[in-house]
Amino acid sequence: MGMFNPISWTGSIASKDELNIDIEDIMISDGPTGHVMKLSPKLKEQLHKSWSNALILKNMGRSHALNFMLTKLNHKWNLIGQWQLTDLREGYFVARFQLKKDLIMCLLEVPGS
Repeated sequence: MGMFNPISWTGSIASKDELNIDIEDIMISDGPTGHVMKLSPKLKEQLHKSWSNALILKNMGRSHALNFMLTKLNHKWNLIGQWQLTDLREGYFVARFQLKKDLIMCLLEVPGS
């Protein structure tokens, strides 16, 4: 069963050391309401990659703490890889999966089953 273990999972958000940023990848200009920052397609792809196996969850019932949700989802989902759960507050969570097949399984699971 997949476990929540952010320490041993290196597939988390890319750090600045892992990104390959050139001076041309970020352009800052003045816009009508302030500064505008445009990113190159190459940099956007690098930033998006770390979120490709993420799922935003909304708790539609009572508000629950992170540890409760983690235990509940870990029991409900029979995951193969590791995963991370982040509390965004107001009943929203982000689940990030190490494996695409775990994300797909969670998306295809019938709610309430």
